Amino acid sequence: MATAFEKFTFLHVPRELNKRVDLLSKLASTHKRDQQRSIIHENISRLTIEEPGVCCVERKKTWISPLLEYLREDRLLDDPTKANKLVKDVSKYIVIGKQLYRRGFSFPLLRCVDAGEFEYGVCGTHIGGRALASKIAKAGYYWPTLKNDYMEYVKKCDRCQRFTEVLKSPPESLHSITSPWPFYK
Repeated sequence: MATAFEKFTFLHVPRELNKRVDLLSKLASTHKRDQQRSIIHENISRLTIEEPGVCCVERKKTWISPLLEYLREDRLLDDPTKANKLVKDVSKYIVIGKQLYRRGFSFPLLRCVDAGEFEYGVCGTHIGGRALASKIAKAGYYWPTLKNDYMEYVKKCDRCQRFTEVLKSPPESLHSITSPWPFYK
């Protein structure tokens, strides 16, 4: 940085004579009521860097798509058997805003999501498949194959395999001993 300037000098100012700058340097780590009145805080409400805009041209078809299309636009599937099943199942679902929810017995509304949305969030603990599925359901989310998807997910997840409980079984099968006291003379 010194190469960017033609000339510079170092000037040491004692801490006692430079209280305002000293307070500013400690502002993030200490919170004293009286000292912060003299410092102006500025909250930046918009981003300071520009992010490139991304447009979703084509949505991926999930299990939610036919339900949303039927509830919003009364559009049925082409296959008559699947369309009949959709008409029967649609009474369990409701759209609030742009989000699909499922009415449940133990929970008032469960937010419908796709399995791909849960890579980290609630699943960051790397617990077993059934426990993970029940934790997701308790958090208020739903999809039809929740339990099976996460049983498979746990089998493939590297961290879930590393942090699983080690079974306390012997490395080989046990052998019976015929003598009750093997070292008796």
